[in-house]
Amino acid sequence: MARRRTRILWCAALACLAWGLTLGVHSWSYVRAYCEGYDAYDQPKVYVHMEPVYSTTGIPWVFTWSKDALPYSLRIAVTTDDRLAGDGVVIESLQVEYEDGETYPAIVPDCARGGPFREFEPVPSDRVPGRTFRMARVDVDKAVWRRGSFKMSIKGYIYGDRNIPFVRNLRMDYSCEHNLCIGWWLIAMSAAG
Repeated sequence: MARRRTRILWCAALACLAWGLTLGVHSWSYVRAYCEGYDAYDQPKVYVHMEPVYSTTGIPWVFTWSKDALPYSLRIAVTTDDRLAGDGVVIESLQVEYEDGETYPAIVPDCARGGPFREFEPVPSDRVPGRTFRMARVDVDKAVWRRGSFKMSIKGYIYGDRNIPFVRNLRMDYSCEHNLCIGWWLIAMSAAG
C-alpha cells in the first residue's frame, strides 16, 4: 500500500514538473491563402483576402487543438487613384470555382454588395507622388465552403456620375500548416505581439 502511494506521488510530482516546464502541449493548423492575378489588370486593383475563423478545443494549459472552421469569409478590397472617378464599388457577382470544377455563387446579381471609397495610403513601394488613393471594401461571409485552392470570377462596377464596369478572374492559392508547441512558446509569441 505504501509502495503504491509512493508511486502515485512520484507520478503526480513528475506530471507537475512536466507541466511547469511546458505549460501543456498545444497544436494548431494555420491556413494561408494568397490571391494571384490582380497585377495583370489596370485600374481598379482588386485584391481578395481569405479570412478563416479558428476554433479551439481541449483542456486549457494542458492540451489544446486549434483548427480553421468552414466556411471562410472573403474580403474584397478595390483600390484606385484619382485618375479614375467614382464614389464607391458594387460587386454584382462573385463565383468561386474549386479545383474539381464545382462552383459556388457567393454573390449573385439580385444580392449585389458594395461600399464607398475612403482615402487609402498604399505601402511605400506602391505610392506615386502627386496621386491620392482610395479603397472600398466589401465583406463576403460564408463564401468558401471547401478547403483548397480555387478560382474567382468577380464582376462589378465603380459607381458615381457614370458606372465603370470591371471583371477580374483571380486565383486563391491555399496551404495549411500544422504546428505543435509548448505553452511557454505561446506566452512568448503573444508577448512579442
